[in-house]
Amino acid sequence: MAASHVDAACRWLRGYEKNPKDRRFRFTSAGSVLPFFSSLYVLEELARDPAPPPVFPYLAKTGNKQACPIHAVKNAGRKLELVIHPFGPSQPVVVRGPDGQQLADVRVQEVPSHRSRVRRIVVPAAHRPGTYRVSLGPVPFLVIGGNAEKLVFSCPQGARLGTPRRGHFVHARGKPYYFRVPRAKKSFALELSEPVTLRDPSGEMVRAVAGRKGRLEIPVAGRAGLWSFVAGNQTFVKFEGVPPVVAFGEPGRFFLPDEVRAQPH
Repeated sequence: MAASHVDAACRWLRGYEKNPKDRRFRFTSAGSVLPFFSSLYVLEELARDPAPPPVFPYLAKTGNKQACPIHAVKNAGRKLELVIHPFGPSQPVVVRGPDGQQLADVRVQEVPSHRSRVRRIVVPAAHRPGTYRVSLGPVPFLVIGGNAEKLVFSCPQGARLGTPRRGHFVHARGKPYYFRVPRAKKSFALELSEPVTLRDPSGEMVRAVAGRKGRLEIPVAGRAGLWSFVAGNQTFVKFEGVPPVVAFGEPGRFFLPDEVRAQPH
């Protein structure tokens, strides 16, 4: 539960750092630059916040083998920042701009953590607005911070999504992945290694796929729009007949990158 309040804690910390040292939270030890606060303190601050924090993490790919590039929208005159926690062997970070060209001036800061490296990726504000593509290779990852309002990843070869029974991805457990079904489609298919809970754009559960796995053909029946699924366990998911693009946690993060839109599905 504490992970869902990380954004609130970070907002509080930014406000805290703006205060003179003599006015900081009274439990801070003398000479300390960081506050002392408990989960209860953060929850209390969160309860006073009229704008609840977004679902955490921002994006989650929990399996390896398949490379799934991240796509994020950069606004005009504003830097694009993503904070990513990859798992497994270190991979080079490749960032491409809206024209498909690799950027040479992207700043990638590595911050060592317990078992992996947290990478802060910054595209300078001077770059043009549009969709930026971040490639990390086939490793699993969590996007744990950033300023991208639109954030997805593409998985044309499928991907392992959801949360293993044990492992690093407890913060992603029980949260939905979103994908879009175009209006022109009469049906689409999902290839699943484990059952998922699938919902149509109205939020109604699709009972015809409940408890089933394998290749499942699903009639659209006029229900175009954003569908979602929750994987109870880590599940290999491959899309057929719809764009292989997913957002995580919140439907408002979803968008369809131009490079995917141009491909047949």
